[in-house]
Formats: sequence, C-alpha cells, structure tokens
Amino acid sequence: MQAGKQLSFAEKLMAGKLGKEEKKLIEFIKPVDPTIKTKLHMMANNGFSAEKPRLITIELIKDAINQYKQENGIFSLEITQSNCEDLALSFRKILQISNLENLVNVHTLRLDNNMIMKIENLSKLKNIKWLDLSFNYISDIEGLDDLLELTDLSLFSNQITEVKNLDKNRKLNVLSVGNNQITDCKAMAVYLRKFNNLQALCVHMNPFCKDEESIQKQLEQNSQVQRFPGSYEPLIHNLQKLKYLDWKPINEEYRESVINNYQSTGKDDLGENEEDEEKKMAERQLLHNADLDEIVDFFPRVVKNIKEDIASGVTWENLIKIPGLEDNIKLTENAINEDIENYKEIILEIQKEKDKIINQHKKELEKNEDKFIVKSKEMIRNFKRTYKQFVNDLQSGKIKDVKNVEDSEKYVGLEKLKNDLLEIEVYEKQQLIDFLKVFRKDVGDKNSIMVDKTDTLRQNLDAKKNGLKEKISQIVTELQNKIDAYTDATEKPEDAKEGEEEEVQKDEKMEELSRIFQLTDFKSDLEKITEVLDDRISKLKENLEAARTSSTENYFNMLNTNDYYRNKKRIQDIQEIYNIYWEKIKKEIDASIKPKNGENQEI
Repeated sequence: MQAGKQLSFAEKLMAGKLGKEEKKLIEFIKPVDPTIKTKLHMMANNGFSAEKPRLITIELIKDAINQYKQENGIFSLEITQSNCEDLALSFRKILQISNLENLVNVHTLRLDNNMIMKIENLSKLKNIKWLDLSFNYISDIEGLDDLLELTDLSLFSNQITEVKNLDKNRKLNVLSVGNNQITDCKAMAVYLRKFNNLQALCVHMNPFCKDEESIQKQLEQNSQVQRFPGSYEPLIHNLQKLKYLDWKPINEEYRESVINNYQSTGKDDLGENEEDEEKKMAERQLLHNADLDEIVDFFPRVVKNIKEDIASGVTWENLIKIPGLEDNIKLTENAINEDIENYKEIILEIQKEKDKIINQHKKELEKNEDKFIVKSKEMIRNFKRTYKQFVNDLQSGKIKDVKNVEDSEKYVGLEKLKNDLLEIEVYEKQQLIDFLKVFRKDVGDKNSIMVDKTDTLRQNLDAKKNGLKEKISQIVTELQNKIDAYTDATEKPEDAKEGEEEEVQKDEKMEELSRIFQLTDFKSDLEKITEVLDDRISKLKENLEAARTSSTENYFNMLNTNDYYRNKKRIQDIQEIYNIYWEKIKKEIDASIKPKNGENQEI
C-alpha cells in the first residue's frame, strides 16, 4: 500500500485502524451483522474505495425533503416527516435503515445505490407503495411483513439467493430481483404463483439465466422471434397473469406454447395450501383495513413476552409443571380469544358501514368536482367563440379602438375568464372544506362507536386477567400447603414399609415441585404472568385507537394533499391559458396596427 493513500472505511475496518467517530458508527449498529467485515471488504472492491458509510439522521431526511421541494417547484406547502409522501435517499452511502418511523405517510421510498446490508426498521411505514432498494448489499428478503400496501419492490443488484418472506405483500404488482444470486428459477416461480396482482417481473443477470445472452443475440438479429431463455420457462408457465418479463412483453402465442410443452411437477402439490393461504391473507387484509392488526395472534405474543420477562433460573417449562397453572392459562386464552373474536366481528360490521360512508362521500366529491370541471370547460368554450369573433372583427376593421391587449378586454373578456375560473377554484375549495366537515363528523361517529366497543373489550379482557390472577393466587396457596404438608411428612420416621414404592414416586414429584417453589424469583414470575397480560391488554387498546386515529387522519391528509396539488395544477393551467391568449391577442392587434402604420408612412 502506497504511503499517503487514503484508506477506505472497509480497509480501515479490516486493518483495525478505525477512527473515533468511525468506531461510534459501528457501535451504533447493534447487533452487528456477523458478516459485516466481509461485506464491507466486498464494498471496497466494488467502487466504494474512499466511501465512509452514513446513518440516516433527521438532518439527512430534511435535506432530502428540501431537495424534493426544489426539484418539484414546491415552495408554499410545508412538507415534514409526518406528511411527506415521496422520499429519495439514493446515493447517500447509507449503511443501515433507521430513524424512518415518523414517515407514516410516505408512499415512495428510494434507498437505492447505498451500502445497506439488511432490510429492517420499516414496520411503521404502512403506506409505502413503492420501495427501491436496488444496488445495495442485501442478502435476505425480510422485514416487509407490515407493508401490506406495497405494489412495487425493486431489489435489483443485491446479494439475494432466494425470493421469500413476501407472503404478506399480496398487492405486489412489480418485482425486480435481477442481478442477484438466485439459482433456482423453478422454486421462485412456484413461490410467486400466489401473487395474483404481479404483472411485471425482472430476473435477468441471475445465475440461472444460462442461455440468456445467446437468446438476446437471437432476438437482436431477428426481431420477429418472441421468446425468452429456456431457463425462464418455469416463470412463464407458473405465472400466467404476468405481462412483462425483464421489462419485455410476453407474447401470448409464445406463452401458450410454453404452457403446452412445459411439464410441471409442483403445481398440484401446493393447490390446497395456496387456497388456505389466500383465505388467511384475505382475512388479514380485512383486519388491516379495519385497523385490527393488533388483535392478530394476541395471546401467543403475550406468552412470548412472558417467556422473555421471567427471571433467569425460572423457565416457562418449569412454571407450567405446577399443577393447574397450564390448564388455567389455556382457559384464559380461550376466553380472551372468544372476546377478541366477538370484538372483531362487531368492528368489521362497523367498518363496512364506515366504508359505505367513505364511498358515498367519495362519489359526492367526484360528482361535485365534475360539475365544476364542466362549468370551467363551458366558460373556456364560450371565451374561444368570443375570441374568434373578435379576431374576425379586428381583421375586417369593424373594431378600430383597440391599440393594446388591455383595450381588447371589453370585446374578448380574457381577464374576466381568468377571474371567473379562479373564482370557481376558490368556491370548489370552500366546498371541499364544508364537505370534509360533514365527512369527518360521519366517520367520527363510527369511530366513536368503535372506541366504545374497544373500551368494552378492555373491560372484558381485564376481567379474564383478574380471574387468572385469582386462580394463580389459589394455586400458589394450595401448592404451599402441599409442600408444607409434604415437608412435615418426610421429617417423620417411617413406621411401615407397606406402600413404600408409591411413597417414593410421590416423593420425586413433590421434590421437583418443592425445588421449583424454592427458586428465588418463583413467586414474582408467577405474578409477572398477569402483569405482562395487563400490560399487553393496555397496549392493545392504545394501539387499536392509535391505528384507527392515524388511518382516519391519514385519509383526511391525503384528501387535503390531493386537493392542494389539484388546485395548484388548475391555477397553473388557468395562468397558462391566460398567457397563451394574451400573446395571441397581442399578435393579432399588432398585425392589425402595422398596415395602418405603413399607410401613414407612405402618405
């Protein structure tokens, strides 16, 4: 290595020469990817020789938002993390996805051309529709379960070996996994069969594309040939709704020939499983639309939290050995599941009514907007007729008192047209404000009913929790009495040998229970069962209400944002019409004046 040469971040890491700030960067990324050194070394060999990785900070997000506003000419609208819909963090040398949890309304997120190794920390971004993670160093598809609205996902040019973990993303319309390390095309094709909305798939430059280059040359030489590499046939056979493969349209005759010739061995094996999975996904989508994601697998998550919280030395397996404990927990689980199921049915019915209100108001809004559009178009048509008559009269000499555009106003009414069109925009804006007031009240009434039902659910679950708490207290008391009695009995000398074997068997069982009971944190861990349940019940109610409030506000924000851009576009269009006709009128007036000036000069 030459003296004075600047070491890359990767080279410094490999050589153990990281600076103070660089060490902090690595410490921040917890847990550190076990292959981080290998991956960073790979980066150093692939064009990142002088790059220092960065983390996503608030300042970086603000900078990206400001850049977006400048590029799109947005100056009057304040865009913050909470209402940002499009965020581009491309080419930022980002090493880890983090600090994006406040971007709850973002629809488009671009993180391409960075140094990202893992898909993570995206669970709060439930409104994402387009996610671009191309040109990174990602090896596994993961962390996308909560992105139920995702329609376009780009993972082009990463280190992915298998397409998986997309089961919750059933709205996927476009998927790009080209230039990765995928070797099994058939497995990918069978997995993607469940994605009924998938219309475009990019897979080229993967190891399984063996004859891709030769086919491409053939396509270039003979444009009439419409076919793909033979290694692509599993995709064409299994994904019969796919329209584009590697961004090229799939010819229907070619598709039919592949389907007829291709022998599939996996199609029938997964039929029933796929059908069951479709039903589950449909139900999950219904729950998501009603903001009920939190009730899915509620009790299993409670048990998981209990296992995580109990003290070292006392395991879940030890606790459930206590007579009656597991049975009572199971009874509580069944009772809680029944309450949640009843709650779910009630909320889904209210959600249907709520959706009906939303659709009805949406139609009214569209009808209202159409009415204003028709009125605007009629005004413009009338103006064009008046303008045409003005030009004819000007050219024929009927109009002689017009020397400039301002003089033409009484004949053409260009300024009046502009003001009338702007007045329509103002009136429509006020109509939307009035509409949203009524809309918010109607939706709010349904939300209030949902709040009441959620309070009832909380009370019911609290009752089940308190019942379990009492049972646990009884179990502890009974066990203590049994152990005390056993201890007293074992301290007495044996008077008779009859029944000795039975006594030994009892002795082993009671010894184990006594040992568990004597563990330092046994009682506190039993109490922790109901403490965790109480905490999860409280959070369930909070999260349900937060999700419902958030989704309602997001919807109103979307309406306001859409109206802002629509209004901005209309005003720009009005100004453009004004400018075009102002120039036309000026040109016509100048043309009518010039001959007269020529006549005067000749005289």
